[in-house]
Amino acid sequence: MRIIREFLTSTLVGGLLIVLPIYLTVLILLKGMQSVAALVRPLTTLLPTWLPAENVLSLALVLVVCFLIGIAVRTRAGGIVRQWMDGANDRFTVFVPSVPTPLAGAVYILNRERVHRLDVSFTQAIGSISRWGSGSKDLVAAMPKA
Repeated sequence: MRIIREFLTSTLVGGLLIVLPIYLTVLILLKGMQSVAALVRPLTTLLPTWLPAENVLSLALVLVVCFLIGIAVRTRAGGIVRQWMDGANDRFTVFVPSVPTPLAGAVYILNRERVHRLDVSFTQAIGSISRWGSGSKDLVAAMPKA
């Protein structure tokens, strides 16, 4: 019974972690389309009436803006701004999930020396959390040696 519960929990959490970002992205995209609809409305008269021109042009404008922001981030100035925003005074923001529910937990701001990157798969980490820490020795073993 425990194996079934662990499987269902880890599968549900894994699915949520895939679906939730997609859902939020679609919501933000739709909100952006609503925001620019007034800008593209005058251009809709130039297109055929059978075409949902306002939606198509709004989506295109939002995607072009996203593309331009993506290009700007790849420039030297964009990289400097991104590093400045991510800098946080040589500290990391770390989310520590609670056991056995990885969607709840605490957020800590830690110095670089207290944070260790682990070379483990996402499912291995979530599996350890959903099993009340069972298998944590594998996570500790994945820590780089000092």
